[in-house]
Amino acid sequence: MTHGKAQQIDVAVIGAGPAGLAAAVRVRFVKRFASVPLSCVVFDPAQPGGLLNAGGDRTVTGPCFTMRSADVLSGLLQDARKQQVEIIQDKVVSVARSDERFILTTHSGAVWQALSVVVAAGSRPLANELAHLREGVYVTYKGFSFLKGIVAQAVRYARDLPVLVVTNCRLAGYAGLVEQIGEKALYLVPPGDGDSLNHLAGATMECTGWHIAEKTEAGFLLSLEGEASPREITVGSIFLDYVAFQQKPLLPALPDGWSGAKTDVPQLSSFLESPVPGLFFAGDVTCRYASVATALADGVVAGFGAYRHAYGIHFGHEPPLFAYRAGHEPARFLAGEWPNGMPPDS
Repeated sequence: MTHGKAQQIDVAVIGAGPAGLAAAVRVRFVKRFASVPLSCVVFDPAQPGGLLNAGGDRTVTGPCFTMRSADVLSGLLQDARKQQVEIIQDKVVSVARSDERFILTTHSGAVWQALSVVVAAGSRPLANELAHLREGVYVTYKGFSFLKGIVAQAVRYARDLPVLVVTNCRLAGYAGLVEQIGEKALYLVPPGDGDSLNHLAGATMECTGWHIAEKTEAGFLLSLEGEASPREITVGSIFLDYVAFQQKPLLPALPDGWSGAKTDVPQLSSFLESPVPGLFFAGDVTCRYASVATALADGVVAGFGAYRHAYGIHFGHEPPLFAYRAGHEPARFLAGEWPNGMPPDS
């Protein structure tokens, strides 16, 4: 099976949010004697940081323990630069399996081969919409009790133009909370999800991706991606329905067998590896609790797992990661922690 001029790396990370950046840093930064950092590339069509770019504070454990989003992102980017993590502004559209390698194809047409993959794409890929947050772009947060108020802000901002609702088929379960938009609503959903929302007032459109081409006094000019050539529409405001995407993440095409009995939810081990060996998930895409603390921890776990898998393919044995996890045979792990393979008093 040939793939042309595919570029080869050890670990590919899909998504440059807190989970993806944390994973990439741990692939490159392994504290042990004579460590062997592996090559790692992060793919994301938006600027690094994911929802950290929304600003404000992020709760770590509770109201007294918070961190500024800018500080969290600054630290992650400093580590990424220090560890020479390459970040490519491109969207991965598919991940296939070929023998021991994964074949990643991006929106630009580039092809990459990797030994391990960490999917940390969040609930949905970002583009450039967060640059206009609270200035025409609104995001669900704090649960259902706040949702109607956020929708009302989007309606007011749009004036006489349509309100774009970026969602999926799961909106059907709580559509009453957005019914105030009425005929002004334009529901933008992934391919195949349109029929589930046809009963709502307004219009429904399917597309594979979008970004804001321009913001003018008249509204937002959007460029939509689809099977045919890109098209453009103008809307007055944008409402991002993350409640729906947290129930059904928008992912690239992945190898068969990664999800469990519940549709579109990854089936993961305690170390965040899917049933597809070498394919890991981290952050909001795991469909567990969504928080920056969880995302960072997931990134560390998935990063070590991806490192371990790729290292084993390269060298035919497990990497000595005893400092982080002793495993079931600590003596074998300990041997690799010493310069000559044996403790000084042996």
